[in-house]
Order: sequence, then C-alpha cells, then structure tokens
Amino acid sequence: MQQNLNNTLSIIQGEWKYIEPSEKPAVEFWTKMELGNDPKPQLYNVATDPSEKNNVAAAHPDKVKELSGLLENVKASKK
Repeated sequence: MQQNLNNTLSIIQGEWKYIEPSEKPAVEFWTKMELGNDPKPQLYNVATDPSEKNNVAAAHPDKVKELSGLLENVKASKK
C-alpha cells in the first residue's frame, strides 16, 4: 500500500498498481507536483509503464475489481 499527500491510497500487486478514485486536487498548489488523484480508478502496469503515464483501467476491469477489493479489505482490517 502507498498513500499520497491527500491520503489517497494505492496498492501494488506484482506488476500492477491500482490507485483508488479521489476527488482531491490532481496538482499540489504550491509545488505544482502531480499528486496522482483522479475521480476515476487508475491502473498501471508498472513493469511496462514505470512512469505511470497510461491508465489501463478501462482495458482491465477485472484487475481493477480485484485490486480495489483487496485495497478495501486492507482498509477494513485497519479499523
């Protein structure tokens, strides 16, 4: 699991990284740093796209469902 500055969570499993949807700002105001927030789910194959430039969530809905469920299970176990 990873967490960005606005508390948006992501999870990495093997070559896949899933970032949960977030309505938070996409860019930090002062530093202009991209934060990884997007209102849609994000999925990246970090083996072939280590810079996370190509969101492939639409092409892999089963992987999005799997990793979002895994992330929700981890979050629920921390309560």
